[in-house]
Amino acid sequence: MLEQTVARLRPLVPADRIWTVTNAEQVSALRKQLPAASRKRALVENGRRAIRLIAAATVLLLVAGTLEGFVSPIPSWSLGEKLAVSGATLILLIVYLSSGRERKRVATRTPAHEPEELLALQ
Repeated sequence: MLEQTVARLRPLVPADRIWTVTNAEQVSALRKQLPAASRKRALVENGRRAIRLIAAATVLLLVAGTLEGFVSPIPSWSLGEKLAVSGATLILLIVYLSSGRERKRVATRTPAHEPEELLALQ
């Protein structure tokens, strides 16, 4: 039954976006029915996510170090000017963090998979 459900979903959803959740007792049965569902795929996806997080943290640390090293020690700048730079940095940080939200993918339907055909597959 699980194989049939996945087969019905494949025309609508890419295979790498189909997830199955189970308990420890049913893992072996799940792997027999769906060999494509693997730990390797989960490891690769989580690894990509970790690389993006490390890259973002590196960028933030470089910006903070640059500001601390070059803007903070300028004696001719008043406190107001340094606070203005700080405020601009805060705005840029908010824009940067808000633009990093994961984009939702919209499943596209091909003409070969009309609702009548999908009902017939069930």
